Amino acid sequence: WELLIIDEAHRIKNENALLSKNVRLLQSKFRLLVTGTPLQNNLHELWALLNFLMPDIFSSSSDFDDWFGMGSNKEGDEEGEENKEKMHFWLSMKSEKNPLYESLKLIFDKIGK
Repeated sequence: WELLIIDEAHRIKNENALLSKNVRLLQSKFRLLVTGTPLQNNLHELWALLNFLMPDIFSSSSDFDDWFGMGSNKEGDEEGEENKEKMHFWLSMKSEKNPLYESLKLIFDKIGK
């Protein structure tokens, strides 16, 4: 496939679900997720969606969890907070004129709390 578009993408936010496993087997040059359902304040759900979109970059959920300080028990993990800010910047890079910018900012602000 040239392009794989998944509507109702929130259905693949659990990487262990059968649907999620099956769509990950499909090969395509480009991937797009469409959903109106917000993340439930859970970075692991974000990882699952990013893993589907960019599996080479977001290959390991444990690395992702460590990167955001989710593996530590420290309250207010400064490194994790800094990495969340970097992720927000990376995803919104050059997108202040993009209508999705405010949505991304709201998502990352909610996740950060």
